[in-house]
Amino acid sequence: MLMLALGGGVLGAVLGNSMAPDSEVAMAISCAMLPLALLSGLGLWLTAALWLGILRLLGSVFVARWREPWEKDKRFVPPGSVLVLATSTAYSIAAAIVVSAVSVKATLVSTLALFMVVGVLYGVVGWRLARSGFLRPME
Repeated sequence: MLMLALGGGVLGAVLGNSMAPDSEVAMAISCAMLPLALLSGLGLWLTAALWLGILRLLGSVFVARWREPWEKDKRFVPPGSVLVLATSTAYSIAAAIVVSAVSVKATLVSTLALFMVVGVLYGVVGWRLARSGFLRPME
């Protein structure tokens, strides 16, 4: 998780420097965009997993059966890991709007397109790592 967060910070700093080279605000926002998205996505994932677990437990009490049996040898990954992708996309859109506002040379469309591509790709990497069990929600 540390490498993913640090890599996101470096990638964001490169993006901020390429879109607004003389702006410290753009650099700071771009640098913090992906690591903050990862941390908030992990927090939302834990929240969603808890609520889905409660709903599943209540459903099993009222229906009196489990939907699928749990196996002890499988590595359990809590549901809701797609929220890492959603938060990464949302944070990159918000950062693109701010960076394009303070940038002299970049337009909103070009900044939004570049930041969205980077945010979605970063989110997909985080989501796939979460689905495979390498990323765990914060406890």
